[in-house]
Amino acid sequence: MKIRLLKIIFSFAAAFYMTLVVLNNVTDPDANYQFVRGVFSMENVFSGETNRWRALSADGLVLMGFIFIVSLEAIIALLLWRGSFGMLRSQNASNEAYLNSKKYTTLGLGLGILLWFTLFITIGGEWFLMWQSEKWNALPTAFSLTIIFFLFLLFHQQHDHD
Repeated sequence: MKIRLLKIIFSFAAAFYMTLVVLNNVTDPDANYQFVRGVFSMENVFSGETNRWRALSADGLVLMGFIFIVSLEAIIALLLWRGSFGMLRSQNASNEAYLNSKKYTTLGLGLGILLWFTLFITIGGEWFLMWQSEKWNALPTAFSLTIIFFLFLLFHQQHDHD
């Protein structure tokens, strides 16, 4: 299989995944909003008395956080779809045209890494101590997605050796 084709398939896979994430957040917003609310309020963290000063419980702030996360996920999905279709169209084009078509996928994968690592692992995990909550701990998933997106990005950026 040609390396370019494999990169295109991975790009479409990431776009499809992000689309499902957005779909789940849009079709069942309450469940996902409750997750954000639970993390922001530091509900169920075992060091709550010491660290609860970090919590955000104002409904407006929680809603803004939820909207920001879902919006970023949607932007990532759109970038990945645009990049995937651009790569598909230019798979047999010159190196310059193909490399130019990859910029949207590169940006989408990079933003995906920032989403999972910065928002979920760093802010959710360390600032809001999500790792201490049995109910609201999404760190294993966030870690896996950070690694997957990073590996896709590394492969995506490698020179084609077809």
